[in-house]
Amino acid sequence: MLQEVEGKNINQADQRLVDLMLFALDHGIENIKIKGKGPLTPFVVTEINGEKEVTRFFTKNHKDGLSEAIRHLKEERKSHFAALVFDGILPINDQKFNAVIVRGYDRTDTVGYALGQRYVPSGFFSFFKLAGDKVFLGNADSLLTMPT
Repeated sequence: MLQEVEGKNINQADQRLVDLMLFALDHGIENIKIKGKGPLTPFVVTEINGEKEVTRFFTKNHKDGLSEAIRHLKEERKSHFAALVFDGILPINDQKFNAVIVRGYDRTDTVGYALGQRYVPSGFFSFFKLAGDKVFLGNADSLLTMPT
C-alpha cells in the first residue's frame, strides 16, 4: 500500500494534516491500549472547518474493514484533510512488530503521508506497551480527489 511517489517528507505536509494524523494515531493507540491487543477496527478521521469526525468500519473480516475505509475516502467529497487508521505489521531489523499505521491525506496535495507506531500487545504475563517512537513511513497515493 505504501510506495515512494514523489519522495516528499512529512515536514512538507500541511501542519494541519500532520496534527490530524497525530491525533488519529494517538486515538488508535488508545483504542488498542484499552483492549491490550489488536486488531484495531479500521477508522477514518476527517476534518471539515476544524471539526473532526471519526467513522469506524466494522466488518466480519478485518481486511474488509480497511477496504471499506479506503472506498469511503475515495468517495468522500467534503473534507480538506483525512486520516486512515489501521492495525498493521512493521518489519524492523528482521523482526515483525504490530503497529498502528495512519495514512494522511490533504485534498490539495499530490501524495499521502504515512506514520506508524509499533507496539507489543498484552500477553498472559505482560501488558501492552509501545515499542520505539512514532516514525514516518513514506508516501502513498492520495485517496482524496481534487474538487471539480
